[in-house]
Amino acid sequence: MHTKTHLLFILALSLLTPLYVTASVISIDAPNDAVVGKEYKVDFFVDTQGQTINAVEGLITYPTDLFDATYFVDGQSVISFWVKRPDLRTNAFVSGIIAGGFDTLIYPENPSNTKANIFSVVFTPKKVGVGEISFSEPLIIVHDGQGTHDSVTIEPILVAVREPVQSDESETSEEVSDDTESPVFVEAFIANDAHIFDGASTLVFLARDTGSGINYYEVSEDRGSFERAESPMLLKKQPTARIIQVRVFDNAGNSQLIELRPAAEPSSLSISYVLFAGGLVVAGYLLLWIRKKHQAVA
Repeated sequence: MHTKTHLLFILALSLLTPLYVTASVISIDAPNDAVVGKEYKVDFFVDTQGQTINAVEGLITYPTDLFDATYFVDGQSVISFWVKRPDLRTNAFVSGIIAGGFDTLIYPENPSNTKANIFSVVFTPKKVGVGEISFSEPLIIVHDGQGTHDSVTIEPILVAVREPVQSDESETSEEVSDDTESPVFVEAFIANDAHIFDGASTLVFLARDTGSGINYYEVSEDRGSFERAESPMLLKKQPTARIIQVRVFDNAGNSQLIELRPAAEPSSLSISYVLFAGGLVVAGYLLLWIRKKHQAVA
């Protein structure tokens, strides 16, 4: 089973010839001082040093006694499909795929700017103190069709949190406060693929938000209550519910809803969607498989 999945993923990623491997750099960018109670935005960037990569994952680390993680912002991210969005309520693990590969030599007018945004996190400082914000246990996959692990250099930041003074204004991050546009669904359909939940009916969905970024998704089957969900999602009702509603919220509270009424037989358009998104899903599962294998060897 693993071998078959691995081969499918290699086919999906083998779009470019193999490239040499250098060390990618993940840097964290934000002011070195923060204010208690005032939202504090931290940007996470990747510089691939000119090579092409197709997957990034790791753990957002920060002192939980000093900060609450409030928003995850991906409106400007180079990631095209999140295998695992961080649930900031419980953990900060994140994993994403860049469809077709990506390198950061994309600014010919400014060759010195080789960083690209992976995501941003808005924190709320809770008390005075000093702490480090970083990205631990990083994994970057080179776009060479072999699942090669790149070596990664991390550049964390040290943040000093101080008490507010009269000149400090209580404000919401710019991306959140200025965002009045709803997220847009890219895909939402039912898939039946032998490699995903043993062929059971699976809901696949993806939305983009170029403003404050996607916050979370909710799904309702046959007009039941909405529940938090991540894609791909194994449907509770098999083979499928008659009506499936998917709702997405961004970090500013804007939302969008899409309703699916699955046909008895998938259309040719649905099949083409399955081939596209199924490749991303299989790639995501293999990314986790590669990581587990790497940890076992280590």
